[in-house]
Amino acid sequence: MMHRWPAWLACVAALVVTDAGYADDGPADESPPAETRPADNQQLAWEVEGFLTGELRLRTADGDADLDLISQLAAVVTGKRLRARINARLNADLAGDQQSNELLFDTWDTFSGDVQVRTYEAYVAATKLFDGVGELIVGRQFVDEGTYFHFDGARLNLELDEVLKHLQASLFGGWSVRFRDDPEEDNWLIGLVLRGAAGTTKTRWRLEYFHVSEFFAGINQTVIDPVQQPVVLPAQHFDDDLVALSIWHKAEQIRVFGRFSLLNGEPNELQLRGRWFTKDGKWTVLVEWYQLFERLFDVTNDLTPFAPSLGSYEPYGRLTGRVTYRTEDWIAQAGLVYRALLDDGVEGQFNHEYVNFYLTATRLDLEDGKLDLSFTVNGYGTSGNRTTAVGGSADYRVLTTLTLSTGVDYSLWKYDWFLDTEHEDVWSVWVRAKWKARKKVTVEGGVSVDDDRFATYATVFVKVIWRF
Repeated sequence: MMHRWPAWLACVAALVVTDAGYADDGPADESPPAETRPADNQQLAWEVEGFLTGELRLRTADGDADLDLISQLAAVVTGKRLRARINARLNADLAGDQQSNELLFDTWDTFSGDVQVRTYEAYVAATKLFDGVGELIVGRQFVDEGTYFHFDGARLNLELDEVLKHLQASLFGGWSVRFRDDPEEDNWLIGLVLRGAAGTTKTRWRLEYFHVSEFFAGINQTVIDPVQQPVVLPAQHFDDDLVALSIWHKAEQIRVFGRFSLLNGEPNELQLRGRWFTKDGKWTVLVEWYQLFERLFDVTNDLTPFAPSLGSYEPYGRLTGRVTYRTEDWIAQAGLVYRALLDDGVEGQFNHEYVNFYLTATRLDLEDGKLDLSFTVNGYGTSGNRTTAVGGSADYRVLTTLTLSTGVDYSLWKYDWFLDTEHEDVWSVWVRAKWKARKKVTVEGGVSVDDDRFATYATVFVKVIWRF
């Protein structure tokens, strides 16, 4: 569902709902006696914090140009028994109405109208329910319990120590958020999450169950699919059940994590991670294994961003290792990432096989504490080529309120959040400035250039952030 509320109106609405909910807490004739009733200044003691941003962003690519005005509002209002949150964004296309065949055509250009408003969060939470053990959150919200969901609905959090020590439960349900001009109906989800500790809090666990139902309208144009190219995705209905178990354990110098999930009764994901660190905190070693067991193609978008609308996501394994050394003056890091597809014949967008190694060294507080310098070596090995690149960055604190930054780096594949696409063989160069103009006002600006295999993209931006 798409809301076209102005960001300031959504914020005012959240405040009104929150204030009204507190004032109507119980019939008027059941108010406590005067000697026990809270004072007015206590009853109306609200805390408000958040930020408001405004940004002008100009992008160019091989002769095309696009100028946007972007504003974001995020605020949390907290009272004794209620909490409200609003998170909204405005995007105005000031110049450069892009067409689908142009390089700068992005997700905002897919909607009708030059001005778009998106409300990402708008909820009210009633706290301290059921003698202080419950919390009810109603409205548009995010949930991240091993799987990430964005929905309109309700979430009930419960502390169940009386049932089992350290036991917590979350039950939620609602309608999946879809930002489209003509949103599909019948997209809903429910979830139940149990969290607890085995014996002591050194070992924690989380049991997850999610059911997601989605009607997919289909795509008449061809999409990238490494198994069946080209392919047209028909309209269909998806119903998926995901069950997962996560376990954390901490010892004196070791942290261990594991998660295993089933999708519709079949193995879906396995994640194993171990981290060791020295007592003085100078050395840290991390090793992680992630595996996707089955091809994701005809599943809901809530469970993977790559299917079905962007094609398929192929089963793969990824091994990550990283060693970090840190002192007051130095941070050094060496890492290795190995990603292998179960079937090496299905490489495509978002589905790659590679070996990536990197070395970084950062020297802090040079020039009387004003300068930080970083040096990076980044290498890739793929079935098509081997590439090694050298980069670096510098941060210089000209004043206590002004920092200048510049740098260059390389990525074999780089995801572009603005264009919702993946660039290949990318060199990036940037220059940025950050100025703390007032105690609660920060101004940022910069220029960046991304040069990939096919085109050169340049971005210039100026951004003002007001924190309150």
